[in-house]
Amino acid sequence: MNYGILIRRNNNTISENTILECDFGIKINSHSNIIKNNNIHENAEGIYLSSRDNTIQGNIITYNSIGIEIVASDNIIKLNRVAINRIGFLIEQVSDNIITKNNIYLNYFMTAHFSYTGPRHDNDWISNYWGRPRFLPKIIRGVTGIPFRQGYLMIIPVFDFDFSPAKEPYDISSPEVYS
Repeated sequence: MNYGILIRRNNNTISENTILECDFGIKINSHSNIIKNNNIHENAEGIYLSSRDNTIQGNIITYNSIGIEIVASDNIIKLNRVAINRIGFLIEQVSDNIITKNNIYLNYFMTAHFSYTGPRHDNDWISNYWGRPRFLPKIIRGVTGIPFRQGYLMIIPVFDFDFSPAKEPYDISSPEVYS
């Protein structure tokens, strides 16, 4: 595996980097990190988040296969530009993440997708910009697997919502974003 930055220890701040052409732009395997003000482009996965209590803020994440993949709970993802990726956000089997005030647009296969099996996993989508002004909630599609017969899952579509989508994009390059 080729990593731009691999984080294995807690309590780091990773900022002001440009990361290109890796399997993982930034892979986070530890807690309580701040990832801010990075440019992450042309990777298989822009940010892969597999630990809790991290903050992802003010990053430009474009031209990746997957912009941000989240496989851990209790993280804050705010004020990022996640655009022109194959998949913007991919969230698997986790809950209690806050995804707020991001510019999420022009991701050409899926803007955001989540999946889980078993009990409902809730993540909070709050005031994100989805590529155009929205006056109704933004539907975020997902799937769940329900045990059907021994060894089989019945796949059922499920939905989450950004109930208050932003009507215009956020200025991600603005210095006040990073405070």
